[in-house]
Amino acid sequence: MNDLIDYDVIIVGGGLVGGAFALDLAMQNPQFKIAIIDAKENIQVANSGDLDNRIYAISPSNVAYLKHLDAWPNESRIGTIATMDVSGDMDSNILLERNLGQELFLAKTVESKVLQQELYFKLKELSNVALIYDELSDIIDEGRYSCLIGKNRQYTTSLIIGADGANSLVRKISGLQAEIIDYEEHGVVANFSCEFPHQNIAYQWFTADGVLAYLPLNGNRISIVWSTKNAKKLLALEDDDFANLVATAGKHKLGQLKLITKRAAFPLRMYMLEKIYANKIALIGDAAHTIHPLAGQGVNLGFKDAKLLANLLSQVESYQLIDSATLAKYNVMRKPHVLQMQLTCHFLHRLFNSNLPIIKDTRNFGLNLVNSLPKLKKALLKIANGNS
Repeated sequence: MNDLIDYDVIIVGGGLVGGAFALDLAMQNPQFKIAIIDAKENIQVANSGDLDNRIYAISPSNVAYLKHLDAWPNESRIGTIATMDVSGDMDSNILLERNLGQELFLAKTVESKVLQQELYFKLKELSNVALIYDELSDIIDEGRYSCLIGKNRQYTTSLIIGADGANSLVRKISGLQAEIIDYEEHGVVANFSCEFPHQNIAYQWFTADGVLAYLPLNGNRISIVWSTKNAKKLLALEDDDFANLVATAGKHKLGQLKLITKRAAFPLRMYMLEKIYANKIALIGDAAHTIHPLAGQGVNLGFKDAKLLANLLSQVESYQLIDSATLAKYNVMRKPHVLQMQLTCHFLHRLFNSNLPIIKDTRNFGLNLVNSLPKLKKALLKIANGNS
């Protein structure tokens, strides 16, 4: 270990992806001295009756990854997606079922804070990981190490991992440029109880008002993500009116809905980077890429980043962390899959946002065609699970 620096690796951002990366690297190489720096402690106690409206659909491969890290929550807080029922706007449909692949499920749904809590508890058990709460303002390259300027003190390290989200300070300071595509939409999220059992089916509708998804939760409850240009209107509705609108947009598949959490909305933008590393800096998660949520792949891409980079870094000695060769390898290995997912989601978004008759006919014909080809559906599931 280099005695001239405070930490071998500093992760800026203690969210799900940053936490998973820190846990993975610390477990693989206990000799590394690691720190996570975040502006505030972002752990909330996950009370049994307090449901989070931030829900993630975790792919089978990432469920296995988190279980490997011993950071997967108790199943009592987990939902299962066994089937996906995707509908177009002209009676077109595609049905993706778990028996198409080798997995027992298509995805597991989990509350953000429940998963965050599991990661936090595991990190607290490790003697080689420090959890630091400070506000960073700058990063200075000192040659053999980097210096992070915080409100409380300064921190030195061989390698910085930017896991600080789409508005990443680390990315901004590093000089890495992102091409930003603003969809001029918001993702509206909320949770509901249902009149009819969801039977572990996730529904998705491509409509004239964007993309609406129902995600099954544990119990007879669902989470929704509505990608729409009318977020302000949806947020302003009375609770019952909002629930009725969501039920109507969902063809009353689950009967009457009752809102059980507050609503929230977040802007939808795609960040595309040519490079996800710079001198003594690597980016993971939303700091490295964002994606339209219609495929639910955002956090899944981030976990894949974390797993690959932690594995690559675990194979080097602490004095080699400043060597950019490992980071370049990470960039080469991750970029194709990330770009594939980004372009696929972007294409689908543009395809279903067009009102040209020939485009509407083509896209709906395409959905029905894919639904009739089991091998193609299996290929889609394989890509979604990150095994392309």
